[in-house]
Amino acid sequence: MTLTIQLIEPPDNQTVACAPMTLHWNATGKVYVYLVEFIEAGSKDPTFSAYAKETSYTLRENLCRSLLTSGRDYRWRVKGLSQEGQIIGESDSFNLHLTSGGQ
Repeated sequence: MTLTIQLIEPPDNQTVACAPMTLHWNATGKVYVYLVEFIEAGSKDPTFSAYAKETSYTLRENLCRSLLTSGRDYRWRVKGLSQEGQIIGESDSFNLHLTSGGQ
């Protein structure tokens, strides 16, 4: 059985500030934990990833500034994992452009 994950917020091709950034998605099916990944444009490997138990994840401003680079483009996606750590679903990727925000 494949889990369906649909990204919601921020929408595709959105410009976002490196402030507390909350990502939201919907999932149909039972998942143990979600893996949220940020991938720099042009790269295959995630720059940063985090686990979330709910269908949202908030990237704190200090973590955003230390791990991601303002002015660059990233993709974000979500994978659903079973309790055994198997990938049981994956979203499409949404693009975002990161700005410095309050600087």
